[in-house]
Amino acid sequence: MASPAGVRCFHRGEPFEEEELPSYRAENFYPVQIGHVFNSRYRVVAKLGFGAGSTVWLCRDQETNSHVALKLCTLEQRSPGFGALPQAEIEKAVSALFNSAQVEHPGIRNLRLLSDHFTVKGPRGMHQCLVYPPLGTTLTELRNLLPGRSLPKLLLQHTLLLVSLGLDLLHHGGVVHTDLSPNNVLLGVQDMSVFAQMEQAEAERPMARKAAPDRTIYGSRPLPVTTGCPVICDFGAARIGQPGQKYRGDVMPDCYRAPEVILDMEWDQKIDVWCVGLMLWDLFQGSRLFYALKD
Repeated sequence: MASPAGVRCFHRGEPFEEEELPSYRAENFYPVQIGHVFNSRYRVVAKLGFGAGSTVWLCRDQETNSHVALKLCTLEQRSPGFGALPQAEIEKAVSALFNSAQVEHPGIRNLRLLSDHFTVKGPRGMHQCLVYPPLGTTLTELRNLLPGRSLPKLLLQHTLLLVSLGLDLLHHGGVVHTDLSPNNVLLGVQDMSVFAQMEQAEAERPMARKAAPDRTIYGSRPLPVTTGCPVICDFGAARIGQPGQKYRGDVMPDCYRAPEVILDMEWDQKIDVWCVGLMLWDLFQGSRLFYALKD
């Protein structure tokens, strides 16, 4: 497939984007093409990012002429320790829990819930597709842009209040996030025109890409730095039960792991509060409070 003139192209033997992941297997990723329309509705206009379990794309909703974020999950994407339940199914269950009723809790604005979901057939099987409102940059990326890699005290206090509201709603609904970190809190967007600007920029000045035998691997376009409220994202590792329910087993990233998890004790929603404390330290001090030991 020919690339647009002036676009930087990576050589076939040079790892690029998701190819750099240690667990990368091309056959598990759906070969998305910019310009493709999913579910007869969502036209891909730019790549937003990638992870071990998905790629994320900016799409224009052709029914509403607005923008959405489309997470296209890999074939192998399960949440260890929770009955090997696919992470996409957990995301859908959390969204259904809070979308199914009139939620008046103020924390609803601080949770990123699904607006749509569907499946698409790829070369090797069916892929889950999750549709969300588009958001801005992560708290990690925001911190890295600031002097001293530290959020100002007032901004940090405001962030703590709003993240706590979102967690309070989750916990009252019997949901434990288990994976809260600055990487999973994104800034909301007050001016949606930033996504139209991203679409135009991709059309006029496309990001780098790599032509592979069966796909094109696109470069991710940086998320905008916005001024909206923080929004808790990524519920794929969440536990859903009753408020205060006890669990066992390994959860949480190593550097954020709560003492009761490390000691193989029962744990509950309080481990999310532990994560908030460590997250605040990261954002204020610009470095982690704890580091994982190397074998």
